[in-house]
Amino acid sequence: MMHLQQIGFFLTDIYHLFKKYERKQNNLSHQFNLFSLFGYERNENIHSDFIAELLKPNGMHGQGSIFLNLFMQNCIPILSNKSVNNYQTASVNREYYLGKVNLKRVNGGQVDIRVQCQNQILYIENKIDAEAQNLQLERYLAACNDVNHIVVLLTLNKESEAKYLAEKTELTNAIDKGQLVTITYQHHIISWLECCKKEMADTNGIREVINQYLYCLKKITNRIEDNMSKNELIDTIMQDARSIKSFLYLSQIEQEEIYIKLHAMVFDKIINIVEAKFKTLITPQYVHKVEKCNYLNREQFYADKRSWLGLNFYNDDVEKQNLRIRFEFAYREKAWPFIGLCFTPTECDGVVSKQQQFILSQVKNYLNSGSRTNKSWLYRTDFFEHADEKINFGEWIYEPELLDYLLSTSRYMNNGFSEDIVKFIEVVLEACKKSKLV
Repeated sequence: MMHLQQIGFFLTDIYHLFKKYERKQNNLSHQFNLFSLFGYERNENIHSDFIAELLKPNGMHGQGSIFLNLFMQNCIPILSNKSVNNYQTASVNREYYLGKVNLKRVNGGQVDIRVQCQNQILYIENKIDAEAQNLQLERYLAACNDVNHIVVLLTLNKESEAKYLAEKTELTNAIDKGQLVTITYQHHIISWLECCKKEMADTNGIREVINQYLYCLKKITNRIEDNMSKNELIDTIMQDARSIKSFLYLSQIEQEEIYIKLHAMVFDKIINIVEAKFKTLITPQYVHKVEKCNYLNREQFYADKRSWLGLNFYNDDVEKQNLRIRFEFAYREKAWPFIGLCFTPTECDGVVSKQQQFILSQVKNYLNSGSRTNKSWLYRTDFFEHADEKINFGEWIYEPELLDYLLSTSRYMNNGFSEDIVKFIEVVLEACKKSKLV
């Protein structure tokens, strides 16, 4: 029989490991990242524009040919080792036109980036998520006139590279001959940018831009770990008999058992806070089988194992508008909470009253998210506030910070997730009162 004290020690070790990674992530200062902010993380054109601008000796960075020189050294050593007098005279073009595509003759196309320095020419094809076009690399290879002309395939990682080269003997032969060079963001581009950053003074604004771009690349190539390292977790488990025994004991607990308890904890927290806030103003009613609107008492509700578990909140003002405030959890492999306004009876006849439209507008003004999804719902959303960001619970997994948010520990002001539910109910109740004047 395992002693609870032993398990407690083991869980404390794991907690400290989580905290270590939390401090590491905070030190990265990645909370505000322009590439993430504007949705550019996986935009191939933005990546090509940025790389081409750095490679230009006359680029806006004002650093001359230093970035191009470092690129050749880190990414294309096969050409860098050859004598080049001056990279300062190099020309860099985006979307370079090679002629109309002719699949029969295997030529033509538009290369992402073309770099020319004296008699050396690079055709760089950038691939992040897009599929390769028909005979695309083969057509670019056909434009190479001599050994100083090289096609460069840039992909996220080796796995992505293998996808583009799969079962293409002619491309493999081109690699062997040095006509086709393969590089990756994960290794070559990140290494190149780290070298570029070292050349910049700490006060140089370009250094910060490169830092931002580096973080973006490390994120999309999975070089930034958002969760605890598996290897370190395994090391923690294996460090002594106490930890191994604790892990083996805990691994016998089914995830579903924990999730059932978690659902109950979350609902208990919300119910207690809502009841304390509104007292006799609103009535909670436990729901399962939402599509049929069958109701349970509190004990039956926690014991039930149906697909959806939820609560109705209502009072006279809400009922008069044929609505109920509904808070639900999807009962699946994870907790997926959402809140909204459903119609009473269970389905709308297709006509939304002026009063209901007014209430909908008030709710949307408050949350600025969500939508009317079907004839059973006037409105619902699974976006909730967490610190200074919104969380889409449709894509959520159990992570320590979000568990704090759900269960509302002292880390967060007020009552975290429960406070979000309270605010939503307040907005709806106030809107229902005002709707009488519409």
